[in-house]
This record gives sequence, structure tokens and C-alpha cells, in this order.
Amino acid sequence: MPGTMTEFYIAILIVSLVLLLLAAASGLVNDRLWLSEPMLCVAIGIAVGPLGFGWLAGPLRQSHIEPTMIEAARLALSIAVVGAALRLPTGYVRRAWRELAVILGAGMLMTWLLGAALAMLILGWAALPALLLAATLAPTDPVLAASIVTGRFADDVIPDRLRNTISAEAGANDGLALPFVLIPAALLVHRGAVHAAWTMWWQTFLWEVGVALLIGTATGYLSGHLLRWASRLREAETTSLVTIALSLAFATMAACRLLETDGILACFVAGVWLNESLIGSAEERHDRFHQAISRFFELPFFVFFGVMLPWSQWREIVPLALPFAFALLFIRRPLAWWLLWRWLPSLRSTREHLFVGWFGPIGIAAVFYAMQWGQKLQIPLLWPVVSLVAALSLLLHGITATPLSRVLVGRDGRAAKSSA
Repeated sequence: MPGTMTEFYIAILIVSLVLLLLAAASGLVNDRLWLSEPMLCVAIGIAVGPLGFGWLAGPLRQSHIEPTMIEAARLALSIAVVGAALRLPTGYVRRAWRELAVILGAGMLMTWLLGAALAMLILGWAALPALLLAATLAPTDPVLAASIVTGRFADDVIPDRLRNTISAEAGANDGLALPFVLIPAALLVHRGAVHAAWTMWWQTFLWEVGVALLIGTATGYLSGHLLRWASRLREAETTSLVTIALSLAFATMAACRLLETDGILACFVAGVWLNESLIGSAEERHDRFHQAISRFFELPFFVFFGVMLPWSQWREIVPLALPFAFALLFIRRPLAWWLLWRWLPSLRSTREHLFVGWFGPIGIAAVFYAMQWGQKLQIPLLWPVVSLVAALSLLLHGITATPLSRVLVGRDGRAAKSSA
């Protein structure tokens, strides 16, 4: 027991110092060092984990670390998707629903199938495990996306319409990846029996997605009206949005967990409804939420992700898994967005298409689905492959965000910004 408590406070100390460092150097990491804060957190996790100083190696020997990480990922995602919704302008979802339908419908379907094809060709996996792997890697990570489209540099050079497209996609597709995960999962559970798998899929889909939409709508609508009521009475301070948004994320996730439904999707829907009730600029709303709360809950997850990277398993699979990871990042999403660009009015040039097509980072959502379903379906290679792809995505998307943002706007960033 004393050893466990010591490791616990070592973890608290390390995470607190990391957050203190990032808070003190706010803006420097993203804008001048060409790094992302999540990437820096993963590097620190590696340094203090079994491969480095070993300060946090002990907790990995505990049998409950994986369930704990699953729940930590779930809570981090709930906050991140609410933050993504608050980052959008009021009424954005209503105005851009056609484009979002293309991105979240045809776009996710194409990335899913292309990812499965790459897994079968490069990794040699059978169809169902390949489809499951591709589904876990389909969602865009809202935390990593936020590090790309927020901050002073991003505000100056990336048009608002592109930032809104990336934010909306990253917030919504984490929860909407579940139906794609359920298809191969149901077939694997029922050993290819199509009728039984179909029954499991639609019943689970109706409950998880349908109830999630209802819960998210109810909690978000009520929270928004509560905030507006308090604002009219002049009894809400500037920090009230932070309090309500954080409470909204936790309450929505808790309700969905008790009802065993899709809390990630519900949290994004709740955030959208809350956003509809707000008055003021999207940038100001997001800065309050993201800087004050989401960083505190999201970035520690990346530290522990760095600690628990499966290096020994990577050594066994890297000859095939590394080419797969590169192919997935450089072929899957860019190709899908190239095929869909005619139906995406927010993209007005080839450079913008290339920028948005490249920046589909993979992170917490993929880790969450891989841990959850790899454990349920007993697919031991799912976590090593997904964690390798996520780590490579962190590295490549982190170091290319600033230079590619400059390439996006060419010589005149202000002109591109004014055309948003």
C-alpha cells in the first residue's frame, strides 16, 4: 500500500509539473517550436516510463491499469468533444449540415473501408479483424485537432471555415465511429452468423446512438437555457461557462454510462445545444473552456499514454505495422477527401483540400476503442497496432502543423483569413 501511494503521488507530481510548464510556455510550443502539447506530453511519458527513468513503471504492473485507462480516455473525450462543439460559431451545425453529412457519412465510410483494405494487404489480417482495426482508427482526435486549429498562430493563418470543418468533424466522428466498430464486432461475436450479428447491430445501434442523441439534446438544451437565464439575471460570472461546460460533459457521460449508451456522441450533441444558447465569439468561448479545463483533463492522458506504450510488442510487429501506419496516414484520409472535395464547399483551393485531408490526427478515440474492443473480443494485436499508428500520428501531425499552415496560406495569411 505505501508503495502504491508513493507511485500515485509521483504520477501527480509529474503531471502537475508538466501542466505547469505548458501553462507557463503557452503559445511557445505550438507557434515557435513546431511541436504540439500532446506530443510533448507523450515524450515526457516515455521519459518517465519503463523505457526511461522508470519512475512510473510500477503502475503498469497493476492489473486494473487498462480499465482505468479506458475510463480516463472516455472522460477526456467527453470534455474534448464538448470543447470542439463550443469552438464552433453559433448555428454552424444547422448551416453546414449538408457538408457535415458528407464528411461523417461518406467520408467515414470511405476511410473505414480504405483502412481495412490496407490492413488486409499490408498486415495480412482477415477481413473482420481488419474492419475492426480500421473502425477504431476512423475517428479524428478532437484534442490533437484542437492543437492544430487553436492558438495565436492558427488564428492568424487558418481561415475560420477550415477550422470549423476540422473541429466539427473531430467532435462528431468520435461517437459516430461506434456503428462502424459494431459491424465487425457483432460478426466476430456471432462467428459470422449474419442474422444474429444484424440483430445485435441494429438493437445496439438504436439504443446506443438513439438514446445518446436524446440524452445529449436534453442535457445540452437545459444547460444552455440555465446559462441564459442566469446571464439575464446578471448572476453568472465569466467563469460560469467553464463550470457549466465541465458539469455538462461529466453529467452527460455519467448518464450515458448508467444507461450503457454512447456517451461520446451524447457529449458532442450536448455541446452543440449549449453552443446554440451562447452569445459571444467562438474564439473567446473556446479559449475560456480549453485553457482553463480541457487542458487539465486531456493532456495528462497523453503522459500516461507515453508511459504505457507497448515497446516489446512493437518490436515484434514493426516490420509490417510501421508500413501500415505510414500508408494509413498518407493514403487513406487524403484519398477519401480528394474523392469528396466537390461536395465540400468549405474547401476553396487545392492547397486547402490537401491541408484538411492531411490533418486527420489519430489519438484518444482510437486508443479508447482499441482498448475496449481488443479486450472484449480478445484480439491482442489490436492495441499494439493502434498505439503505433496513434504515436506516429502524434509525431507527424505535431511537427507539420505549423509549416503546413504557412504553406496553406502562401505568402499572404491575412488575405486567406479575410476570405473565410
